[in-house]
Amino acid sequence: NVLSLSGGEFQKVRIARTLTQDAPFILLDEPCSALDISYETELLFLLRKIAHEQNRCIIASIHNINLGIRFADQLILLPPGTEAICGIPSKIVTEENLEKTYGTKLKVFSHPVYQCPQIL
Repeated sequence: NVLSLSGGEFQKVRIARTLTQDAPFILLDEPCSALDISYETELLFLLRKIAHEQNRCIIASIHNINLGIRFADQLILLPPGTEAICGIPSKIVTEENLEKTYGTKLKVFSHPVYQCPQIL
């Protein structure tokens, strides 16, 4: 019964239902919401694998910028009142672009394990 599922379990069911439709384009709004931290990375690894192996376009809004940077091939930052900033995360994730987008100073460093930019 769907009503007996937790928020995270229900989110997994919705994503599984979406993925079985074999659509060439998938749009996901906060696919990691209600998921435990271990399932967030598991899901994003799976979505990236599906995108690459099945040549499917997956667009997801993710508020956790560090997860987006780690798993996305392309990233879009949406600074208020100006043009979107699009590109490869390693190119567009700069302290200047983040300040434009979030209105606060953030530090960017290269993650020693994931070898991608991360934000503090």
